[in-house]
Amino acid sequence: MPIEKKIVKTRFIVASMTGNANFTTPSPTLAIITTNVNALEAASIAAKGGGKDDTANMRAKEAVLDLSLSCSATM
Repeated sequence: MPIEKKIVKTRFIVASMTGNANFTTPSPTLAIITTNVNALEAASIAAKGGGKDDTANMRAKEAVLDLSLSCSATM
């Protein structure tokens, strides 16, 4: 999934789970997922110039977000 769509989808998931009685104690927490999606968004903006280091950082932030989302899906 393109990073821009992943960011939008993650923000939708967080908004849907916030205050939802079916998800009282998600793991990882919604705060952690929000931190991870914010980090990916910032890295994505920095990588727009196409620098190798910025792109590598963006991919690393994407992997962290993917892991946090997959952990929450299996809980």
